[in-house]
Amino acid sequence: MQDDRLVGVGVELAGDLLRALDVEVEVVYAGAWARVLGLAEKGRIDVVPNIFRTQERQRWLHYPSRAFYHDEAVVFVRRGYRLNIGALGDLEALSGGTTRGDSWGDDVDDFVRRKGLHLASSPQTLFRQLALGRLDYAIFARFGGRAIVATAGLEESLNELPAPLSREGMFIGVAKNGDCSALARQLDRQLVAWLKRNRIEALIGKYEKLWKESGAG
Repeated sequence: MQDDRLVGVGVELAGDLLRALDVEVEVVYAGAWARVLGLAEKGRIDVVPNIFRTQERQRWLHYPSRAFYHDEAVVFVRRGYRLNIGALGDLEALSGGTTRGDSWGDDVDDFVRRKGLHLASSPQTLFRQLALGRLDYAIFARFGGRAIVATAGLEESLNELPAPLSREGMFIGVAKNGDCSALARQLDRQLVAWLKRNRIEALIGKYEKLWKESGAG
């Protein structure tokens, strides 16, 4: 988010794809991620621009045939906190958290449920709790987490560990109960065509450059 506006690769890409299909686009901030998912399931949000694919979500979302990007779920800790992670089992004795409603792949999701990890209402809340020492670690997407840490002014307090817990595709989800449901196949074809022409790679490069220039790198 930037100046109360939703920005980023997925948001801009979804808007461009829909406008290419002559669809009028309105980008709205709908609150916490769990609420966004609930609204999309009911069809009150038509498109979710950055979402991992899970079996449960496929009941109420159309997914394109290809991801537009891949991101890694990683562990964030306070700077100076010594923690070597080779596997999820290394986190067993620690107090951790993630965000409510997010999915990081079957193995990580099973660990989150089994350990009863703290589920924060938003990424911003999650990272503030970590910085305050209320959690030993936080699980979140690498690049999304970097951006949130930077915009929250927490670069001096938090950092990510290099080893990923999982690597998942990022998709544009179309609500089956929403007004754009009938356009899902057209959007998929347009996305595949743009991937072949490297249009999305250029968009990713644009935001990586903006992120670095903002001082987050």
